[in-house]
Amino acid sequence: MSGHARDKRSSERREVKEVVEMSPDEARLTALSCDFSETGVQLRTRSPLRLWLRMSSLGETFVREAELAWVRKEPDGSMTYGLKLVE
Repeated sequence: MSGHARDKRSSERREVKEVVEMSPDEARLTALSCDFSETGVQLRTRSPLRLWLRMSSLGETFVREAELAWVRKEPDGSMTYGLKLVE
């Protein structure tokens, strides 16, 4: 389990380092732009962005739909994503 003070997890976690394939939902998504600059754009959607995940862990492969919950840019330039699995 994570020891981060801002951790809002509602269930127990275990650290797993596996390759995960992600693909966007087949449906077209419409968003409203909030602001725009030469280097980026801020968008608002009616619902979270959804992705399909394919992951193998402990010898078992599963495919699940997930919603993007948060994004964080790390000091080394990589990106960390929090995804909520959809029931």
